[in-house]
Amino acid sequence: MFFGAAIVVIGRERCMPVISLMETVLELIFKIMSWIMKVAPIGAFGAMAFIIGQYGLSTLGTYAKLIAACYAAAIVFIALLFLVAWSFARVPLWQFLKYTREEFLLALGTASTEAVMPRIMTKLTNAGCSRATTGLVVPTGYSFNLDGAAIYLSISLLFLAQAFGHHLDLGQQLAALGVLLLTSKGMAGVPGSSFLALSATAAALGIFPVAGVALLLGADRLMDSMRVVVNLLGNCVATFVVSKWEGQFDRSVMVRAFRGEITNHDSAIMLGVEDDFEDQELERISGGEAPSPKFRGGPNPEDIPGFQMSRPGSHAGPPERSSAAINHE
Repeated sequence: MFFGAAIVVIGRERCMPVISLMETVLELIFKIMSWIMKVAPIGAFGAMAFIIGQYGLSTLGTYAKLIAACYAAAIVFIALLFLVAWSFARVPLWQFLKYTREEFLLALGTASTEAVMPRIMTKLTNAGCSRATTGLVVPTGYSFNLDGAAIYLSISLLFLAQAFGHHLDLGQQLAALGVLLLTSKGMAGVPGSSFLALSATAAALGIFPVAGVALLLGADRLMDSMRVVVNLLGNCVATFVVSKWEGQFDRSVMVRAFRGEITNHDSAIMLGVEDDFEDQELERISGGEAPSPKFRGGPNPEDIPGFQMSRPGSHAGPPERSSAAINHE
């Protein structure tokens, strides 16, 4: 921040060599990351081949059971989210998924929900949630409401414990749950960070060797999709529920958004559809409807109460008398 402020004070022309250097370094980093992403499937194939070569083809059946257990738990949890969203906020979650399909596909492609946080917040605000509630619930949920990560970590921990022949009693399971609550924070922003959480948990509890976490290398990428979808959907449902709870959710606006309309000016700017928003507003005004607000949760200009000025010590009178007194003075 101070570095950028110093560049602004000194001037862009004098700092152009530094800016060019930083842009070149950034371009190099992106190029290296593109190479890593291209060879990442080869690395996943190598991890799977090593495990199969070390333990035999029967391990594929074991991994299939692990993946099936995670996805089955995720499906049950998503079904509960459908019920919660409809029961508390009357939100048809299937229509919401169609409304945010681009954001969910982008999250799946990047294996991270951080990449879509600005857009998903804009979509939620456009769908009737207030900007204040969305700005509080979504960023907080990215650290403390990782439903998909919780499902994956708990099942993977039991899988690794059984793989090393350790039976966990209820006390050990509760202790492992407490450690995972601390080690899993921030998983949403880093693909593959589940290995760090499991490694820290293994080191703290001593249930299995830390190196044993590598057994999940072959199956981890296949379960990234489950983690990302459940994490993102859980945070969206939480935003709807909290907005409804606080009285800051407008269901009529949600219906408009699900029909493809832009319901406030800020959402139009963030989504890059300002021209479409202007055409839409012209149609609304010509049809006798009220114009959309600047941002969801903010009042329309005509809803802001007016105030009147009067002389000190005098009683406030009707609007006409107050205006006449001011004009007389």
